[in-house]
Amino acid sequence: MNLSRNHKIVISLFLGLAVAGFIDATYLSIEHYMGLTPPCTVVNGCEQVTTSIYSTFAGISVAVFGALYYLVVIFSCIHILLSKRHDFFKYVAFLTWAGLGASIYFTSLQVFVIHAYCLFCLTSATISLLLFICAHYLWREHHKYKKSIINV
Repeated sequence: MNLSRNHKIVISLFLGLAVAGFIDATYLSIEHYMGLTPPCTVVNGCEQVTTSIYSTFAGISVAVFGALYYLVVIFSCIHILLSKRHDFFKYVAFLTWAGLGASIYFTSLQVFVIHAYCLFCLTSATISLLLFICAHYLWREHHKYKKSIINV
């Protein structure tokens, strides 16, 4: 399948978002393990969120899991581009469900339980949502392309 200009733009956006998410989550991980609080300039509550009981799972910062998620997304996207196996975007699309689900969960905790907001956490949630949208767009477009080939 030859990629259209729109597909190339969306894939570039997807990869850029994944890299931005990785940087964000890695920064939060570093801050956590250094015992520092990320600066919040737009919202208040970074310290409450990043030091809450919900900021770790099994003794590991949830930001580490976020960084690993984004890293898997980045390598999956690179693999798809290098191998030209665009049908693999369906797996990445499923993976983005996990990222979106985690983001909804952690954002809900900020809103309904902690009553404080972390700008970096909200940034990650926004990136997860945008990755989800991009991945499903690419998967849908690829699926439409495959159907058009079969019907010819």
